[in-house]
Amino acid sequence: MNSLKKLLILILSFLTYLIFHSHFNNTKSEDNFEKLASSELFFFNKTGYCDADQSFPDYNKINTDEYKLVQLHVFHRHGDRSPLHALKDKTNETEIWDRCGENSEIMTLTGDYPSRSFKRVVSIPEGIPARGYWKGDCNPGQLTAIGHYQTRKVGSLLNKMYMKSELWMSNKSPTSRDVFVRSTDVWRTIQSAQSLTSGFFPPDASKNDNEILDINVRPKNIDSLSVSISHCKRLIKVLEATKKNSITYQKLEKIGDKLLENLINLTGGNEHLDLIMFYDNLQSKVCHNMKLPIDDALFNKLGQLAFYFFNFEYGKQDFIEDARAWNIILELTENLELKENNSKKIFLYSSHDTTVLSILTLLGMDLKEWPPLISTISIELLKSLKGEDYIIRYFFNRKEFFVPWCNSGNTDSKYCQLRNFIKNSRYLGRNVENC
Repeated sequence: MNSLKKLLILILSFLTYLIFHSHFNNTKSEDNFEKLASSELFFFNKTGYCDADQSFPDYNKINTDEYKLVQLHVFHRHGDRSPLHALKDKTNETEIWDRCGENSEIMTLTGDYPSRSFKRVVSIPEGIPARGYWKGDCNPGQLTAIGHYQTRKVGSLLNKMYMKSELWMSNKSPTSRDVFVRSTDVWRTIQSAQSLTSGFFPPDASKNDNEILDINVRPKNIDSLSVSISHCKRLIKVLEATKKNSITYQKLEKIGDKLLENLINLTGGNEHLDLIMFYDNLQSKVCHNMKLPIDDALFNKLGQLAFYFFNFEYGKQDFIEDARAWNIILELTENLELKENNSKKIFLYSSHDTTVLSILTLLGMDLKEWPPLISTISIELLKSLKGEDYIIRYFFNRKEFFVPWCNSGNTDSKYCQLRNFIKNSRYLGRNVENC
């Protein structure tokens, strides 16, 4: 009998230890997250994500007594969109995404034969095939009506900033013939390019302006705007090794795995989603004032972790960022070198958050938050009126920033000399050439 009591006491003691140890580990995990979040200094602003600041009172206007504009390059993220992945949510079985249909797309084939015009319509059926899917008129990742408005508004702001003849070396305001438009071959970026360009170069109703503009796209596997390193196995191995050797990454990955498990249990299902996919779905809902299945504290933690992993992939990781954005910078350099001899004056690139972050990182900016929807990077090529010098100015959401690897060593350290940019940008590509 005494032996049985001792055994029961031993078992109870062991269970108590396990419970305490489990609680201690969870508490320790939370403490670790808070310390790591603070030390890594990644910032989370769930409402700031929904729209970049489109005002431009801080824009440093061109001093036309000293410089004239030769070229303008604008890289922009697409506008507001529906989530990239559907989320099963047992707390909300009737999710509706009906925010895309009012911006219809009319398609017409060109060629030797007459063609009808067609309206592209997204239809989501009832019943088993669509079980667990949202209702409405949006494809995953489709530009919404808000997204169309945002991109057109940015185009209109760019029009007010740059469509002034006195700014340009030619003393003429650019026309739609002076613009080159490029986009990744994705529906939301193509539509964003259409809206932004229409705001920048609005059609002239008085002249029955029916001009058709080109939107240039490339196959994904050779599209520099996709900032993929899938073509370079060596760099993929380097990135994976960097993850394994980073103590912070390994600790946050464990915390993230536990959080993901909790999210799956709370929402019911969704085992196919990773942490960033979860965040993307919920952040899209935040931008449309939709109810979330989790509280603010948990959502903020999710946002911080998601940005850490996103930034690890596309932000500053030694020379990985050189590989991701260097081909974009190479094409930019080739256009800048032509100066006034370039057949185009304005270059518009419609892309993604990954593109924006990779370019900013390569240009030396350490972004502490997710690039908001319709973020823009503007790059101005200016010619001095007092000599033959060309300088480059950089703006992120219309706020000027400086490129450390270009500005250093200049006679006028305030600006980036074109010759320095050309010289140093070619050096950045040393890692890509070894793929």
